[in-house]
Amino acid sequence: MRFAALAILAVLCCACRRNELCYDHTHGGVRVEVAWDKLPEELQNSLPESVCLAFYPDAESGSSQTYTYYRAANGGNVEVPEGTYDLLVYNSDTEMLQFRGMDKLETAEAYLVERTRQPYSSRSGNSDRRISYSAESKANDRTRDMPLIREPDRFFATSCERVEIKSGGEQGQRTFSMYPESRVMMMTLSIRVKGLVGARSCQASLSGVARSIRLGTGERGEDTATLIFEMDKPDEEHLAQTVCLFGLNRSQEGTPSEEAIQHILQLEFVLKDNKVRTYEFDIGEQIDFDRMEPEVEIPVSVDDAIELPEVQVPGGGFDASVDGWGDEVDIVM
Repeated sequence: MRFAALAILAVLCCACRRNELCYDHTHGGVRVEVAWDKLPEELQNSLPESVCLAFYPDAESGSSQTYTYYRAANGGNVEVPEGTYDLLVYNSDTEMLQFRGMDKLETAEAYLVERTRQPYSSRSGNSDRRISYSAESKANDRTRDMPLIREPDRFFATSCERVEIKSGGEQGQRTFSMYPESRVMMMTLSIRVKGLVGARSCQASLSGVARSIRLGTGERGEDTATLIFEMDKPDEEHLAQTVCLFGLNRSQEGTPSEEAIQHILQLEFVLKDNKVRTYEFDIGEQIDFDRMEPEVEIPVSVDDAIELPEVQVPGGGFDASVDGWGDEVDIVM
């Protein structure tokens, strides 16, 4: 019994010390209400499952402690030490995104990790970390060296500077209303293809895509990659796909052509006789960079540009039996 009493006393002492360490500042009751009014109507019925609420102390406070809370999609109550903060809100139910620079609002960003993909033309079955361009390709060295990424999740964020937190008194609980906005845009691709009946599947890539985005402002990062994705076939004469991306980067005026960011769309077909055909197009002139805003669809079309060779195989349409058709297994580098 004596030893049991000593053990209980030790636990109580430890609990008290821990309580003092965690609550050595006066706390203020805060409610963060997250409203999704700024989302497009088609997304109102598929809201994120959860959000992250991050409070960054003002630089004048001398503190580097960030207070982070996870709540349901509509926010909730939190206890934050008194002070002035920058508040960041973003949905935390993402799968493809990674985060870095999260110790400060101005450096907090989401980014996409490097991926690999197996080309249809690969006989070894190995996956590549870069797109393989032919010797005749217009791709410059910068484009050939871009890492591969997949599409980002639908991602929403917003921020508010100089949020003042006080405790108790007449002020009571303070409520902040936050309105997350989309941080991704869409590109709608439409390609007319003759002889599509002889193709089993098509995988695509687009160079010059932004790999990261600032959480607080939505500004695209300067790091640039090549987006990899699969094409759909809505009918017997067209390929189509809508892809999500943070945006497209472009070089400053006067950049030498061999160093410039290119926007090359590559299409790799596997035909029903197992032969592979690759086509590429520089779509940079079709992109309206002034309209590149979240939830804005950028249309890109390629008309009468592809004519697949005739394949003497019975049947028609894409064939799901081809190796590699459907969802691919990515290797994160």
